[in-house]
Amino acid sequence: MKSYLVQEAEHLTLVVMDADTIGAVSEESLDLWLRTAEPEREEDIVFYERFTSHEVQSDTFIIRNSKFARQFLDSWANFEFHHPTGWSNGARGALQMLLLTTIGLKNAEKCAGIYHTKIAADETNKLPYYNFVGCAKKVMGPARVWKVATNEPNFRWRKIAIWPRFNGWAVDGYLVKYFTGGYHPFHHWVGNFTKHNEEYNFGFKVSDALDAEGNPRHVRCHASGHRKNAEWHGELGAKLDAEFIRTPEKPEYALVPRWQYTKCLGNFTCGPMGTGGPVNGLPFIYGTPDQSTKHYTPPYHHGVPAQWVGDTSGSKDEIEINPITGHPIQPEKGSGSGKKMSKKKIGKKGHKKGGLHHAIGAMHAMH
Repeated sequence: MKSYLVQEAEHLTLVVMDADTIGAVSEESLDLWLRTAEPEREEDIVFYERFTSHEVQSDTFIIRNSKFARQFLDSWANFEFHHPTGWSNGARGALQMLLLTTIGLKNAEKCAGIYHTKIAADETNKLPYYNFVGCAKKVMGPARVWKVATNEPNFRWRKIAIWPRFNGWAVDGYLVKYFTGGYHPFHHWVGNFTKHNEEYNFGFKVSDALDAEGNPRHVRCHASGHRKNAEWHGELGAKLDAEFIRTPEKPEYALVPRWQYTKCLGNFTCGPMGTGGPVNGLPFIYGTPDQSTKHYTPPYHHGVPAQWVGDTSGSKDEIEINPITGHPIQPEKGSGSGKKMSKKKIGKKGHKKGGLHHAIGAMHAMH
């Protein structure tokens, strides 16, 4: 993909998807995630959280052509040569690690230690990998927009966005019982499409209207009898989230922190938090009702995760989004614990305090 983008125009926007991602005859277009109506807010690379495992999804993403984006792809591909010896979920596991270093998050080195030295088991034991994912999620916090320093001419920052679970442009088809017609333009994890075509019951309608060359003006795909509206999908998503938030779908997912988006998940109003928005006490859950889970890193569920190289100050044209309500918020002076947050600690002085070693570590993906 990088080789392709090198030959294309700057700012060309691609929606990337793997082979088992299909169109879902949605009520929603991609305009929301492309920021079509708000070009001043568009991000350079866009991901979303998976619904059940809470990883940042790697199988479909949005990317805008730039030197920053191409370097990101190059660094991602290079994980082929320095991945763990055990099962680490391939490109998806590498993405979690790359985001930590590209964003330049403090405590990322602890997660890197887990990724490179603690994941040695094969696929029959996924607990070591999900312990790493738990570390990465605790360091990153809830889904948000990040400003990342870049060495490009005329650009000081680039932006990476991560959308909250169930509010991205794709959802695993089995979660919505293979019903299309709702909020998500794409369904993922379809696998054997010959098999799942029976669930989807796709058909095609060819337009009777012809163009100047005598070809049909359009061919529309539809799913006869297998469609539900966005309201139905939202109610199902909220029900599943309430079930999985405290008792995850699989035991290994209990190692990953979850932030509760109850008030916005079901009506599809969740958005990524802005660069400077504190979490403000958003419910933070990991483990299960029967078993607690410990991690090596401290939670950031009362403030803003700190970056060695980056910017958390926000800007005049950015809107902070509260993922609980999906509505704009104003950054608070204090954290949820009552202590004042010091911008000096998470801004430029934080970078100086970290020293050259941390700056290089955080930016290795950019070179």
